[in-house]
Amino acid sequence: MSLNYDIEYTKGNIVEMVETLTTCWKKKPEDVPGLDSEQLHKTVRRLLSEWSEKKSTSDYNFMALLIILRGCELWFSDDQFDDIECWLGIVSEAGNNNGWQENFTDEAVTTALKTGLKCTGEITISRDASGISIEYTQGDYGTGVHDGTVVLTNHALNLYNKLTPNIRTTYVSDLPSTSEEFAAALQSDDWDEIEINRE
Repeated sequence: MSLNYDIEYTKGNIVEMVETLTTCWKKKPEDVPGLDSEQLHKTVRRLLSEWSEKKSTSDYNFMALLIILRGCELWFSDDQFDDIECWLGIVSEAGNNNGWQENFTDEAVTTALKTGLKCTGEITISRDASGISIEYTQGDYGTGVHDGTVVLTNHALNLYNKLTPNIRTTYVSDLPSTSEEFAAALQSDDWDEIEINRE
């Protein structure tokens, strides 16, 4: 396998990476010559940022890349795999109207996390065409202090607790349409835990 970790986001480069990965995607990491999992994770993170700047619609080639990487769970740490799960959701849901994000200012989102998840650590908010991703430290929704990520799109509200990397916690009531409803959702009991199958 020969992966170019320095590629830029273009259709041709993404397709080339997909073609390369399909030759080895189910192999153990030690059986993949030239594999640098840390560098691959950083490359895909950078490609996601470049895609977010250039695109407002779904990119099915990029989705294919992320789906393949989701099948390479043995290559990545739990945190890296959680990132790939989040990125796949972001890219697959792109192209929808993101005007709803105007109802969720950074200040309001930060306040909601401090109130709803009792966050006492850092809160980092990032946005793209499909949703809002909030990374936080020292949060607690009743199961213990942890670090995690909340991902809000116009289709779903999910929480990823780094202490339980195989679980995605999904809000099952009506999605919040305002920052006040978002804060209330974080404090509610209307959440289901869904096991993430890595097989």
